[in-house]
Amino acid sequence: MLYPEGTWVVDTMTGDLGEVLRQTGGLLSLQRPGRGGLWSADPGSVRPATERDLRAEALTGTFAVAATGTRT
Repeated sequence: MLYPEGTWVVDTMTGDLGEVLRQTGGLLSLQRPGRGGLWSADPGSVRPATERDLRAEALTGTFAVAATGTRT
């Protein structure tokens, strides 16, 4: 499956939420919320993030830190 840049996905191998930065060489380049760590994943081992996935991440404050620089 092709995932456009900016799409939020869940890596089913790790359970991590990541934003698709690009797809090259058969791998997705992903970045954790809040401009966190980068990793590569096989497109076959990710799924689109659900609203529930995004809400769960927002509750941890990661998105708030990314937007404001401070935890809310």
